[in-house]
Amino acid sequence: MNLISKTNFLLTLFIICIPDAAFADPLGLPKHGQDAMIQFAKDHCLRCHGPEKQKGHFRIDQLAWQPNNTEQLTKWVELLDNVSFNEMPPDDEPQPSTAEKQRFEAILEQWFSSIDAHAPRPPLRRLTRQQYRNTIADLLKLPDTHVDPSRDFLRDNNIDGLQTISEVLDMSDFRMRSYLQAAKSIIDAVDIPEHQPVSTKKTLDLKLIQGCITGDVDRPAVLWFDRLATPTAPLMWSHEVTPVKKKRSRKKIGQPLYTHPGTYRIHLKVEAKGLLDDGTPHYQEKYRSDHGDLVLGINITSLPGATSATDQRVAHFELPQNKIIEISQDIYVPKNQCLSLSFPEAQVSNIKRFIGFSVAATLPNLKRDPKTGKKVISAKKIRRLFYSANPEGKIAYLNQWNVPRILIHSIDIEGPLYADWPPQSHVALYGEPSRSDEQIIRSFAVKTFRHPVSDELLEPFFQHAQTGATGLKGALRAMLCSPHFLYLRENNDELDAYQLASRLSYFLWSSMPDERLFKLARSGDLKNPDVLRGEVDRMIADSKFERFIADFTWQWLGLENSKTMPAKLPNMDMRTLFTETQLFFHHLIKHDLPIAHLIDSDYTFANSKLAQYYGLDDRPGRLTFSKVSLQDCPERGGLLGQASVLSASTNGVETSPVTRGVWVLTHFMDSKPPPPPPNIEFPAVDTTGANTVRQILEQHRSDPNCAQCHQAFDPIGFALEGYGIDGLTRTRYPKNQGKGNIDTSGQLSSGIKFEDFQSFKDALKSREQIIFKALATKLIEYGTGRKLHPKDHSDLLRLLLQQQGGLRSLLHSIVQSSPFTGKPRANASAE
Repeated sequence: MNLISKTNFLLTLFIICIPDAAFADPLGLPKHGQDAMIQFAKDHCLRCHGPEKQKGHFRIDQLAWQPNNTEQLTKWVELLDNVSFNEMPPDDEPQPSTAEKQRFEAILEQWFSSIDAHAPRPPLRRLTRQQYRNTIADLLKLPDTHVDPSRDFLRDNNIDGLQTISEVLDMSDFRMRSYLQAAKSIIDAVDIPEHQPVSTKKTLDLKLIQGCITGDVDRPAVLWFDRLATPTAPLMWSHEVTPVKKKRSRKKIGQPLYTHPGTYRIHLKVEAKGLLDDGTPHYQEKYRSDHGDLVLGINITSLPGATSATDQRVAHFELPQNKIIEISQDIYVPKNQCLSLSFPEAQVSNIKRFIGFSVAATLPNLKRDPKTGKKVISAKKIRRLFYSANPEGKIAYLNQWNVPRILIHSIDIEGPLYADWPPQSHVALYGEPSRSDEQIIRSFAVKTFRHPVSDELLEPFFQHAQTGATGLKGALRAMLCSPHFLYLRENNDELDAYQLASRLSYFLWSSMPDERLFKLARSGDLKNPDVLRGEVDRMIADSKFERFIADFTWQWLGLENSKTMPAKLPNMDMRTLFTETQLFFHHLIKHDLPIAHLIDSDYTFANSKLAQYYGLDDRPGRLTFSKVSLQDCPERGGLLGQASVLSASTNGVETSPVTRGVWVLTHFMDSKPPPPPPNIEFPAVDTTGANTVRQILEQHRSDPNCAQCHQAFDPIGFALEGYGIDGLTRTRYPKNQGKGNIDTSGQLSSGIKFEDFQSFKDALKSREQIIFKALATKLIEYGTGRKLHPKDHSDLLRLLLQQQGGLRSLLHSIVQSSPFTGKPRANASAE
């Protein structure tokens, strides 16, 4: 059944599911279509959802048409969805005819078009933390490596994972003070001296690199990963110049090489040590890592003694074994920051234990473990031995046991380098030097407020600029704290051209409109559907579209959960896993691929590290991700086979069919189950192995209060039990979850059976339209900043009916839709 016929079927079912009792409600049903709705309910719904039986806790005879009651309308939508996507009536029940379906669609369209006045008005939508950061960067043309001005902001709340929903974007005294502080730091960051600073080139004294082990002047500095020491090595010119401003303190901090904010060129000669010929670290098998080349990171770091710490990686390089290579990189260094070197990843699982194990074998007079026969030494003693050694002794230890390390042979730093003077950020704020304060404020306001500004609106800023030498800066700071900047100005009805430009840019770029969007808004051409379509294509092709990919996938799939998981993945970092998911989703949009690829695909994106983690034969570059074949690894196809999703759908300690099943329904199908009834205890895991996880849940489902919901999500969860919390495949449960082989078979609530994960994905394809609607709903809510109201359901159905193509086409349809633009929908008619 195609989407159009299924939707018609849905509408018909909607009619059949309304009992007589519903029409007795004081509000009643609209006169038009009452008879057809009542008959439809009698023919197809009441036997399973009436007074005697209420499958799924859904009772038709208590459903009323109340346009001002969101709960009631939501139930109508749920009913409509179940019929539209062939979930109800079940195959063994009488099916509505084509004529009934078409009639019902027309009736429902007319009913929904009449409830606009009852829809709640969403509150004003504040910029999210990420949108604020991107907007500042674009507004002032700041480099990507500029320190995040929102780093001290409170985290944004979310509804069903989405942080852009206006209802949770609150304002508080603390947030306002954070905005004031950020505005000050932003304006100060683009300040420049009267004359262009002279660029200088200096060779760093390697002995002054904090965090490195250094010997005499003829030897390189040694950078190695140490969990108990500073993970980065600041690159300073001197460490004994300026006293810290504290009473009775003789501690001193360094003067930076970076006399002014700007671009600095760092040139290094470095060498990687500590890998075997096959690219793995050289140490005992139990402490081996499966990483390839070592990676050197270049970070921007706060100066020692700074009140707020910053450590942001801005570049990284693969280093081959036993070969001195030269690296040059231009990096923007903000005010009061410096460059530093680091290992961005832990190349050794636990280097302390490794050193302890290795050194213990060489020390005399140690007791031996009676069970293993190995010499024993406490970790405390090992730390004392290692850290009490002079630099020569430490280096000897690292060399003796060939610990993974980077030798730094030389460092040159040159700067500040300016492609233009004044810098672009300064010009973006102040314009040409000849501009008056009033002209500066007027020009900056148009971009900052994202709409035309009146003299009345700007008068307070004009007055503030005249209060003294710092008055203009104060006025500019105030503009960055204005509601016109912090909030998106959006009508409750049809958006004007400027509002549409902002909604579009914050949807696809997570930032303010660019000059072209502003120009099209000024002319009014942006509201032309053909022009709007062209702009969507242009924005997707822009590098800023990667912000949408990162932000939306993070929120849609609930990947935030992975950051707070107590368990850490062995030899893997979450950043790598997130990158796979983001590149995969970007690929689907770029090439307009169908929704079926989200369910299953014969490719993914990986670097050598992730490919080795998955056990793939296709091994791309160490850090560079590329498209890889899953022809011989079909269990990794689609989103549900990716380790980022498999990790995010656990609690970080153990897997649970319930947790993963609920995750799939919530994030993948937009069908969040209701909370469990009160006083229901979930059975504990049987660690004795007497009962399997499946047997425990079968016993739990024997409770009629639990059965209906668990029948919906337990089978889905079992299909994913072939993956552990690390996203790796498995065939047996770990000891803490009992014994026994893992059984991934099951049956969906629609009746479709599956034997394993692959056949489960095939079963999901039969419900592809449910997944398609769920994704469309999330995209609309993310882009508009509000949860869809039942009144929007007919618009969403129309969007799905008219949809042709894949995910790129879906974005086009959403941007042109009534919920996104606010255009009044065409009145539906029922013949």
